[in-house]
Amino acid sequence: MSRNFIVLFLIVIFISSFSNLFGVVGLNDLEEVFPPSAPGESTSDNDIRSMMIDGASFFLESYAATNLLLKEFELAEKGAFNFEASNTNISNAISKLEQARKKYDDALNIAQSLNYLESKANQLKSFNYMKFAADNELIFGVMEQVEQYLIVSDVKGIYRKNLKTIDLILTNLYSMKEKMDIGVKPDVKSFWTILRLYSYNLLFGNYATSVVREAFKIN
Repeated sequence: MSRNFIVLFLIVIFISSFSNLFGVVGLNDLEEVFPPSAPGESTSDNDIRSMMIDGASFFLESYAATNLLLKEFELAEKGAFNFEASNTNISNAISKLEQARKKYDDALNIAQSLNYLESKANQLKSFNYMKFAADNELIFGVMEQVEQYLIVSDVKGIYRKNLKTIDLILTNLYSMKEKMDIGVKPDVKSFWTILRLYSYNLLFGNYATSVVREAFKIN
């Protein structure tokens, strides 16, 4: 577990240190399927983009804090579990993820009343998802799930799926924090669960963004 954890931890810290990249990491550019605002109207499409970028930023900050928590659990394999540092890390992870959820939820609320552009929907319908996955050495199982939504241009469904996964992460973080608050170290499976949920959500969002950018030829 140690070697894999260290590699993942370094990747997350590297990503999180470049805030200007958040706009292209995950669940971004999907708002291109919605009609742009007409002159004089509210800029709903731009609002969605801004909220999704903020949400991704908070999500990555939460992920980074969670990896610091995982680091403490890893170090406890050769000594005592550091409850003080771990409580700080999990509190930060929860706070940032709650902020991410709020931004994502606000974006979905705006998107709910918007229709999809037929031209964009057709581009997503004709896109070769599995070839793209093969060409870029992506995980087919995750790409298949992305395809299920994007092939019918269901961006709102992707936004809902993102929120559902975040709720699962929060539920697990809340449960872990309750244990740590009374001095009980969570079991290893609890840490594996949140690691996998974060990693999956980041991959799913990144694959969706990658597909949209390729299908719409966004540079």
